[in-house]
Amino acid sequence: VPRLRGFDIAGRILPLTGLVGGDHIIYIDFKQRYDLEARIAQAQAKGRREIVANLRRIQQAAGIALVDVSGHRMTDALLAAMFHQALLLGATYELDMFGTVTKRLFENLNTRFYQSSGTHKFISLLYGEISEDARFRFVSAAHVLPTVFSREHDRFMEVGAEHCVSF
Repeated sequence: VPRLRGFDIAGRILPLTGLVGGDHIIYIDFKQRYDLEARIAQAQAKGRREIVANLRRIQQAAGIALVDVSGHRMTDALLAAMFHQALLLGATYELDMFGTVTKRLFENLNTRFYQSSGTHKFISLLYGEISEDARFRFVSAAHVLPTVFSREHDRFMEVGAEHCVSF
């Protein structure tokens, strides 16, 4: 579970029919999982200022993906595990190319899983990045919009449509 200054992060999956299912949480602590200092040094050596700025930004951020594969069987858990590894590997390349995770990664994952899954199988996803400056950016792929806890209002609140950009 990522550690960010000023945030408590927790999650739990409750499988419908026992031990396994198609629901999954993926935590991405950029500081722990990826060697950001080495990536920053490489980008600086190549004069890639935008990548350096993006990598510095995600040093104070963490990613969380909520994945829901249709179904509640072992094969659905396997599909979620495959997505888990594909997301982490894709994030590695995204950090090297852009210094951040972009919507391009999710477009590629969507295409890959759509083309390799049966017509009766699908994955919905909510991926968000929380930063220590209290920003939350996210992408929703056939998933409900997130709710966030507001310390100011001491309650969970929906992210209003006026704060979203849709493609």
